[in-house]
Amino acid sequence: MSIDNKLLLQIKLAVAVAVADHEFSASEEKSIKEWFKGKIQNSSASQRNKLLKDLSNEISNLRELAKSGQLELELVFYEINKIDDRSFKYAALDLSIEVMVADSTIHPNEVKLIEEIIEKLGLDQSTAKKYIRNQILNMDKPPKDIDIEGLLKINPSVSNKDSQKLIRREFDKWNSASTSTQTLKQRKHAQVMIDIISKVRERYV
Repeated sequence: MSIDNKLLLQIKLAVAVAVADHEFSASEEKSIKEWFKGKIQNSSASQRNKLLKDLSNEISNLRELAKSGQLELELVFYEINKIDDRSFKYAALDLSIEVMVADSTIHPNEVKLIEEIIEKLGLDQSTAKKYIRNQILNMDKPPKDIDIEGLLKINPSVSNKDSQKLIRREFDKWNSASTSTQTLKQRKHAQVMIDIISKVRERYV
């Protein structure tokens, strides 16, 4: 029994995101492995053990390929699009986002790759943003270094006035989350995001 191709495609994207910041953290690897355990929980004990060993080998190989620039993401995108299953595409995106936030940071290179995944798979930007916010709320630890400007696509070509609108809109969403989310941990994460966004907003006054 080998790793299912659909799972493998998702793993390839997740590993690519994990190494995008040139550091594959233990928390990112753990995130992939915990996700995978959930996918194979109905297999027998012997099958699970074999699949987990296969996963470790696959992650090791993919990590080296990604670091050397030999992980062919265009082929991965092609294979995912060929399956033509929108829910599967969002599942692949969600795992990649989960891995992106696993170390409580969001690096600009990770944001760029997530944006590429959204574009190449033809996914909705606003829906993707909801996935990102949800994964941030469910981080194990409070958010630290978050590339807010990258997430909001703020760059030198965007005027300060337009930047302020984007930042204010994001601020309002997190402000709402700070009171409406279900758990204390989520509300605390939302408050940290409010603080991070407030600091970014000062640069566009």
